Amino acid sequence: MKYTGISCVFCARPFSETDDVVVCPVCGAPHHRACWQQHGRCACEAAHASGFTWASPVQPEPEKPEKEVRFKNGEGVVVCPNCGTENFENDMYCLRCGAKLHDDSGARVYHPYDETQTGFQRQELINDFNRFGGLDPNSLVDGVPVCEYSDYVGGGTPGRIIRKVSGSERYGRKVVWHAPAFFFGPIWFFFRKMKKEGLLLSLVLILLAAAVGILQINDAFVDYVKGTMEATLSVMNGEADIETYRDTLYTLAETYQTTVLTGADAVKERVGLLLQYVIMIGSPLFSGLFGMYFYRKHVRREIEKIRERCTDLPSYRATLQHEGGTSAGLAVIGVVLALAAFFCMDYLPALIALLR
Repeated sequence: MKYTGISCVFCARPFSETDDVVVCPVCGAPHHRACWQQHGRCACEAAHASGFTWASPVQPEPEKPEKEVRFKNGEGVVVCPNCGTENFENDMYCLRCGAKLHDDSGARVYHPYDETQTGFQRQELINDFNRFGGLDPNSLVDGVPVCEYSDYVGGGTPGRIIRKVSGSERYGRKVVWHAPAFFFGPIWFFFRKMKKEGLLLSLVLILLAAAVGILQINDAFVDYVKGTMEATLSVMNGEADIETYRDTLYTLAETYQTTVLTGADAVKERVGLLLQYVIMIGSPLFSGLFGMYFYRKHVRREIEKIRERCTDLPSYRATLQHEGGTSAGLAVIGVVLALAAFFCMDYLPALIALLR
């Protein structure tokens, strides 16, 4: 016990950090060593017979309870018994070392890339991770049990999407990178049965592509297209040979490419070039960064509708698997709309030029 600031029971002077303190072995009262030696007894000796016990006038500060550690989303923390990494409480396996989080033994029971496990056991564990993403099947993701979310997402590895959705919800992020959405754009939206989102994005791309095509129409472009068509017809009618045809196309292309646009035509060219960047770069980036955000909203909305329709668990789970998952047929629609955008950008301006 520290006696700094407490008064000696003999002289009433407070103890300093350097004072030599003598404590009565009977009642526990503190004295300066000099005071104890001077009087040769405890200052409270008269009260010893009544069972007196000295009590410090300074009450110790109550110990503060340890603050519960939680992540930003309010979810509790569970420390991996194997490697000490902090994981979310709804996770079943440590994503660093693969140990089962709620197993005090700390046994390394699973990791999706752990080559030390072989055969049926390892495959079963991998299948479990692929289904639920390492989360407890009964925990909630966007208010939906992970097992139900897995049924709706479908496919061979719904756990990968569940992992991204869970992370997005935990950290409050709308932007989550998803490579398939980046590379396939509206086709991915259709593939994931997001018909409204895929159709809207496709129509935007078609309109932008049509604008790019129309903006590149000018007198030099019209002359190039018409000259090319006339040279092609002359070859088809036998009025010109192949060598003449090639020379004509080369001359037309060189004339068109070296034409310096001025005024409104120059402005239209710059705007068209900007829209091409939006189509070729902006659209994939938008899909890759926000695709999972729209998919989260889609899954939550569709599952709520299914819950309202189904009255028993077997039909509910069967409906989740039937109405969720992916659709190759809808993906074909996305491909057709992508080709339509390509047509509007490359062939629509030539068609308009021929009609002028």
